[in-house]
Amino acid sequence: MNEHLHEGELQACLDGELPPSAALAAERHLDACAQCRAELDALEFLAGAVTSALQRLDAPVDLAAARWSR
Repeated sequence: MNEHLHEGELQACLDGELPPSAALAAERHLDACAQCRAELDALEFLAGAVTSALQRLDAPVDLAAARWSR
């Protein structure tokens, strides 16, 4: 994989939604590409921050449990 991963691919990585062969290719790319790794880390941080904020706001359970994507 020579090109950078796009946001949808990074989100799918984060959510565990890539097929096994695509997940392996993405992991190899992430091991070698600091830019894509940083973007994935930022998405992961954002997802955690949103989940944490919803929990502190005592949001409805279904909203707090929702996955944030795209």
